[in-house]
Amino acid sequence: MPHVSELEILEPSARAVSDAHITDALRATVGTPEGMYGRRKMTAYLRRQGRRVAGCTVDRLMRDEGLSGVIRGRKQRTTIAAAIPSRTRVSANACQPTIAREKQSTTNAT
Repeated sequence: MPHVSELEILEPSARAVSDAHITDALRATVGTPEGMYGRRKMTAYLRRQGRRVAGCTVDRLMRDEGLSGVIRGRKQRTTIAAAIPSRTRVSANACQPTIAREKQSTTNAT
């Protein structure tokens, strides 16, 4: 009688079975409007379909399958602000502008 390893006798784990069912459901959404959903919306969608899934499970399976939702980002900037000068002249008495100090020095000299 040939030797049979333990791995050939064991049935797939409960996690492997549930992952297979959820993965099939995820693949079924490809090409549909739901296929553009990210992890959060896909989790809600699967729950509405009657499946008991966790967000981390959907996240892991979507990552394994290479699925991702539509990414909404910032729009392209058309105007870039000018560069700020590296150093500006700062007076010791920052409360008074330079022009006001010059007027004071001319009035005190007379």
